[in-house]
Amino acid sequence: LRTGLGMRADCPIIVCVAMMRQGDKLRSYRLLSEALGRLLDSPWQLLLLGDGPASDEVDQAMQALGTRVFRSGLVTPRLLSHWLCGCDLYVWPATEGGGLQSLLRAQATGTPVVACETPDAVDRVLNGQSGRLAAENAESFSNGISFLLRHSQFREQYGRQAREIVAAQHDLRPAAEALRGILSRAMPAA
Repeated sequence: LRTGLGMRADCPIIVCVAMMRQGDKLRSYRLLSEALGRLLDSPWQLLLLGDGPASDEVDQAMQALGTRVFRSGLVTPRLLSHWLCGCDLYVWPATEGGGLQSLLRAQATGTPVVACETPDAVDRVLNGQSGRLAAENAESFSNGISFLLRHSQFREQYGRQAREIVAAQHDLRPAAEALRGILSRAMPAA
């Protein structure tokens, strides 16, 4: 991942996966840029995965972050999972609830996340266990990112816990087993 994209080997990779559209998605990208702009004295690199009609606006929002930003368009689900495993931290403000499935996908690979504390994100990220939840503003979001950049032991701990939590609570197998149990109690045996 680092070699293929020309990223530094000695610097944490922050990753973000989302469509680049007007509205909530673009607001989230702008909040992300503003939050990371507060962390220019810390080592990090940002990998943006995604594309869409607002890609020019996203590029413009990220300009202040300079050469720390690397972009790759849409990637296959297999490549996405592989790349997520190679990243240190997944971030997505998810203002107004957009892009929340990516929070689960990142956690399933063992990548801790930072997201805004929206009702939908609270259902997907356990604050202090699989990642950090922040208020919907640049200062709070920046603080969540900064904490995990400074504390690799928490990134590792949250990543392990994230994988376990997603497997236990969001995997289809436990849901299918629960449904099978409900149906077997509701329907008499033939």
